[in-house]
Amino acid sequence: MKIRKARKSLWAYNCVLSPDFYKSERWHLWVLSWTLQYLYERKLNKENFRKICTNRLVPEWFKDTVDWDSIDDNRVYTKLMINMPPRFGKSRTLVNFCDWILGQSLKNRIITVSYNTDLAASMSRYVRDGIMMEKVDPMEIVFSDIFPTTKVAKGNSGFMKWALEGSFFNYLGTGLEGTITGVGANCLVGDTPVTTIKGRVPIEDIYGHESEYQILSYNAKEKQLEYRPIIASRKIEQQDTVIVFFTKNKGNGYDWSIECTPEHRFFVRHGGKDWGKVEDWEEIDLSDFEWVEAKDLKDGDFFLRQSFELLAFDGRIQGRKKDVYDIQVAVNHNFFAETVMTHNCTIVDDPVKNAQEAYNANVLDGIWDWYTGTFLSRSEDDGDGSIDIINHTRWSTQDLCGRILDSPDMGYKWLTLSMPAEYESELLCPTLLSREKYNELKGAMDNNIFQAN
Repeated sequence: MKIRKARKSLWAYNCVLSPDFYKSERWHLWVLSWTLQYLYERKLNKENFRKICTNRLVPEWFKDTVDWDSIDDNRVYTKLMINMPPRFGKSRTLVNFCDWILGQSLKNRIITVSYNTDLAASMSRYVRDGIMMEKVDPMEIVFSDIFPTTKVAKGNSGFMKWALEGSFFNYLGTGLEGTITGVGANCLVGDTPVTTIKGRVPIEDIYGHESEYQILSYNAKEKQLEYRPIIASRKIEQQDTVIVFFTKNKGNGYDWSIECTPEHRFFVRHGGKDWGKVEDWEEIDLSDFEWVEAKDLKDGDFFLRQSFELLAFDGRIQGRKKDVYDIQVAVNHNFFAETVMTHNCTIVDDPVKNAQEAYNANVLDGIWDWYTGTFLSRSEDDGDGSIDIINHTRWSTQDLCGRILDSPDMGYKWLTLSMPAEYESELLCPTLLSREKYNELKGAMDNNIFQAN
């Protein structure tokens, strides 16, 4: 029973693995766990967040700290900011969250970024070791009891980047001085035509001229095609490629091909029949479609074209090493390459190290440049919205959280889970920070730093 519940519930998973830490009186960890689970399940809206915050475990005062007016009544949030003091279990819970979602699906991919490589390596190791943990006591429940088929691939279990059995890549930990370029690998060769408002344009010609183009993409919510701007683009030199063939009439030779990286994703239906001529996207049932990597395509798969037609997969061969390109399209996060619809989790963990950095304008500007450049270009999407999490102790109004929230193009997309150490004489968790210790820290620390924590 415990194992079955732990598969379905992150909170139950936390309690089973660490019952001495995850207790009902530590309600803030219950709130954090369920907020993360709803985020992953694409159920984090205002109604469900209110249910979390008004649960019987949660004290009445906490819901008064939430800025309810800033939460959109109609938005399902896929971006979460976690603002909590240090030592209250937020990073520990995020490590468990990473393990739990990898247990849910081999297709999940995670990138964690911290202020230095050492901290990023530690988090990566904690996540990996959580999956590989062996029993000390026969009665002890470990990850492999809950998710027995999820295992770290042999020979692919380094600290920083590793994969699960049956997958190419699942986890990368890096510092701000490191790189995440080349990890997502959803890329196309330069001469691949992308449908834009100006017509079909080679993706290599779009690179560096993003502001000149609006890209055709599919809005799943409205069930319609629309043109959207490009958020970011990038070029990666000399990558392995595959050539994917597809056709209108199976058995008569291929009609089109796309050369791409093996991990490039296509919107595909497995099996079934061609639905014939369709006039409108409203008529199409896409419930059987999913994003599939080029290397995993198989006979019987159908691609979706911008003209409402289906094309059959007609084989794949190894290509040559080539420069490849990637674009990220605003809102819908998909586009049409060679008229075919084409295109899994990201966490920024404590990008600011300490108060000295928090008040250093050059450091804050550098973090912002990194986020709007490198990070956004690697934040991939499965059509429902990629999961972005910022776990951040607030130090300054000009820190990463502050700038995102102040941005008219970004702020409205984020839900903030803020838990102060004290609110109107109420302590967040006296078993983790007692009144005596709280008063001691308050008297010893600079007020600006203390209020940030």
